[in-house]
Amino acid sequence: MAFYRIIKMENVALIDILNDIEPSSAFVEDFKAIGHIDSIRLRVNSTGGDFAEAKKIYDTLVNHPAKKTGEVITFAGSSAVLILLACESVSIPNNAAILIHCPHTTLEKATAATLRQAAGALDEAYNFLVAVYKRKTNQTEDLIKTLLDNCTWMIGTEAHTLGFCNELTDPVCLVPIFDAIKFKRPDSRVLKGVLRTS
Repeated sequence: MAFYRIIKMENVALIDILNDIEPSSAFVEDFKAIGHIDSIRLRVNSTGGDFAEAKKIYDTLVNHPAKKTGEVITFAGSSAVLILLACESVSIPNNAAILIHCPHTTLEKATAATLRQAAGALDEAYNFLVAVYKRKTNQTEDLIKTLLDNCTWMIGTEAHTLGFCNELTDPVCLVPIFDAIKFKRPDSRVLKGVLRTS
């Protein structure tokens, strides 16, 4: 099952990011295939996933001339936040959540050369996230780096205060559909809502 869904209704593209972002997807090709659109409505409910794929989607959306609005359904984590911030305007329910953190690698049994190459790629990814988040939020570079370095969970009200979202909407009914085991330090407030412990 693809992690995304793209539907065209008249001149509007409805895009859902609903599962873990997988590498080497056909998103860009599928998006281009829908033809001319005037606006994009993006909805996100994802823990994140492959950074390179998320960046490719971000670049595709941010460079498109259509008006873009984004919406957190209940949770946007990691690289899913990057895709979300391709939109000029982003809304979040006040009891939903987002998570941002430093990029990391899952390499196993890597050589020294491979690790050096991976470290360079991680530095590039980190600097890219800092630039995107700083531009969106108008916060200082130091604060953005602190948020990333500390693996920061934000409920809707906090995400709105910090500038990651433009609009705060009414609370939604939260369903624990994401596995808490995927996260090293899940926020207890989020555990009560969108994360399941068993």
